[in-house]
Amino acid sequence: MLPDAAYAARPHDPSGVGTGIFEYVEDRVGLPLAEAEPDTAAWLATKIDDSTYGTFDVFPSADGRRAQRGGPIAATLMSRADELLAAPPDIKPIDVRAAKL
Repeated sequence: MLPDAAYAARPHDPSGVGTGIFEYVEDRVGLPLAEAEPDTAAWLATKIDDSTYGTFDVFPSADGRRAQRGGPIAATLMSRADELLAAPPDIKPIDVRAAKL
């Protein structure tokens, strides 16, 4: 299965320390939720700098991408937004044109 759609998200930690969002994007919260989503083909958590983290989510279709946007990963992040985020996360939908997984 080659992916057709993706999301790239860059949340910013308000403290600059990165502990809250770090725990979210690492395996303590985000990874188990991604593993439970049937349409999430790949989920990567990244660190850009001390206060900027990112996730890259890959889906087999745009329908899978839409389902994830309303799913438990987004709900969990937004329920803790005041605590974890300095500003709303920069989330970009991406159309995948080629992939090697």
